[in-house]
Amino acid sequence: MQILYFLESIRTPFWDAVFSAFTHLGEETLAIAVALFLYWCVSKKWGCYSLLVTFFSLYLNQFAKIVCRISRPWVAYPGFTIVESARAQAAGYSFPSGHTANVTATLGSWARFTKKELLRVLFVIIIVFFFWLIFIIRIFIFLSTINGI
Repeated sequence: MQILYFLESIRTPFWDAVFSAFTHLGEETLAIAVALFLYWCVSKKWGCYSLLVTFFSLYLNQFAKIVCRISRPWVAYPGFTIVESARAQAAGYSFPSGHTANVTATLGSWARFTKKELLRVLFVIIIVFFFWLIFIIRIFIFLSTINGI
């Protein structure tokens, strides 16, 4: 909890806006749009695979949220304040993080699909980077807790 209090104390409108913008990288709309781009412009097989993995991830994530029923941090801890611009996208429960799961599933499907070893390694590095980036951002704007990612 001390980490959350610390992050809340250093928030500024500038960083709130930057992190709120970056959190959109994990939204399902972007993952589906990229999968459709792959389908239409790169490879139908790759696009279908990416779309299938994304949809399965979304389904599995929502199922886990319903089973676990872990409230959003500002609901469980009323003393904390959420970044208001992020409230609209924060319906439902906080665990597991749909944004983190979307990025991991989408980029993971690309790493799995590609045949080139160098691209696989690159995708894995990107997955790790975006996983931690979204993990930190979701905690900073108080949409999840450290346990809820």
